Amino acid sequence: MKIVAISQRVDDYPDRNERRDALDQRLVDFVVNCGYIPVPVSNALGGAIRDWLTVMQPAAVVLSGGNNIGQYAERDDTEHALLAHAQAHRLPVLGICRGMQMMAHWAGASLHPVNGHVRTRHQLTGQISAEVNSYHGHSLATCPEGFEVVA
Repeated sequence: MKIVAISQRVDDYPDRNERRDALDQRLVDFVVNCGYIPVPVSNALGGAIRDWLTVMQPAAVVLSGGNNIGQYAERDDTEHALLAHAQAHRLPVLGICRGMQMMAHWAGASLHPVNGHVRTRHQLTGQISAEVNSYHGHSLATCPEGFEVVA
């Protein structure tokens, strides 16, 4: 089976002096049900992510949701490296919420803040129809050329 590299959100616990990577288990289930092996990518890899990608040789990349762009530099750096690798190796990329924003931002699109979007549920429309939660406070100003909005 083929490996899918999945980015993780950062959860900060200052009272414990801990910063953790986290991934919703439902996303792992989704990737498994699609017939792939999900492999979470640590945001603590730093420059070693290039070696990690060489060893893991993912067939695709999923940029997960959670956090805002610019909130955690280590996550931004990880996702930039994943996108550069995907582009260089012509791999498919799926961006979910913040992940979609990072893809568009990386491609030069602008983001703008939205109110009342954090910790709320929204109905998706389009090719994908579902109710989802939201934990980001930005939206795309425009969709970059060559990208497709599915929900």
